[in-house]
Amino acid sequence: MTYAAGALLELPDGRIALHHRDNKPNIAAPDKWAFFGGMGEDGEDPIDTVIRELNEELDVTLTRDRLTHIHSEMHRPNHTRYIFHYPITNELEHAVLHEGQEWGTYTPEEIYQLNIVPAHLQIIEGYWHSKIRGSVYLAVCDKRVLLPRDGIDWQNTIDTPSKDIVIIPSAHSLMTQYSYTLQFTYTHHPRFTVEVYTICVTNTANSTVNLNEWVEISPETIQSDIADFHTRAIIKRYWKMHINN
Repeated sequence: MTYAAGALLELPDGRIALHHRDNKPNIAAPDKWAFFGGMGEDGEDPIDTVIRELNEELDVTLTRDRLTHIHSEMHRPNHTRYIFHYPITNELEHAVLHEGQEWGTYTPEEIYQLNIVPAHLQIIEGYWHSKIRGSVYLAVCDKRVLLPRDGIDWQNTIDTPSKDIVIIPSAHSLMTQYSYTLQFTYTHHPRFTVEVYTICVTNTANSTVNLNEWVEISPETIQSDIADFHTRAIIKRYWKMHINN
């Protein structure tokens, strides 16, 4: 049983350090960009391997307790791949490359322009997606839910990590006047986890809302095009919790 271990080195601004592997036919993934790391040796655990490999490849010393396991998989029969996340502070300031053609730190946009090992790109994407969280504020009145007439732009939120809140129109003004009735987490979207807050809207509150911006959804109209798959799932969860409470 063998294993390899690598490190996803992340800078405070979100850039990730990668290296361009040598173009040699006798090595894995020749001439591709990849994580720093390598094969485990006798007597090592995967964290030991990462620390040793980073020292050998980049002349960098990592702090053991700052390495966090984020991924492992059976890469091929009797061989496992382990990946650890490491938050970089100043460790790369005096780095010297000893293996590979070159190295650098890259933004998400730049990473997609590299000829990167596909499995490593998938791990990076999985890490990015695990960090994306948001909040949805549902304006509700009993079983009725008010939604923006143009629907919720889930994709734009998911594809833009810095945009981490989905706001229902006028939610902030309502939040200052009305308390949350329910709070729960929605995780069915494969790339997005949201905290859902419901804001109780009374008839008096309607005066603060431009009703032309809203569509009212009830159990009878839940299949409306305004309510996409994920929005419907959230509303149904609210109705179920509301009835049970």
